Amino acid sequence: MQSALQETEEALIRGLDDGTYNLIILLHPLEAKKSDGMPQYLCKSFIREKLSVLLPVSHQLAKRKKLQLQDLAGEKLLIHNNIGFWYSVCKQKIPDAVFLEQSELSALREIVYASELPSFITNITNTNNTIPDNKVVIPLSDPEVNVQFWCVCLAENAREYQALFKAIEK
Repeated sequence: MQSALQETEEALIRGLDDGTYNLIILLHPLEAKKSDGMPQYLCKSFIREKLSVLLPVSHQLAKRKKLQLQDLAGEKLLIHNNIGFWYSVCKQKIPDAVFLEQSELSALREIVYASELPSFITNITNTNNTIPDNKVVIPLSDPEVNVQFWCVCLAENAREYQALFKAIEK
């Protein structure tokens, strides 16, 4: 079994259609129909992910209940540069920010713990609820960073994924 992180939805759908991928994860279900009127894809809601910003308790925005990405304009932000669509959304929505990019996730975690720089965290990446003592998590309210992921397979292959889809529903 292999996995791949693609930058474009089109590449994922093309790969699903041509057999490169058996299952893809998208930000919305696919509604396409085959020529006989039957659904081309089977789509199951998978997981909801919410992006937050991790700020030092001394930061000027640390007392806020919620923020928008634009509130971080001009900040120096630590960011993992291989996080799929999150990366481009943050780059587009935070004007004049300086992104201090890190490709090694373990190194990024060490820098986050050791520095006073803001960074990002999600409800999925922080399943252990491990927040450094000197930091606070502030949810971001932008709709682009509070997303529902969908598992998508070709409808003709739905039987293969029946057990997976049942497990997801629980």
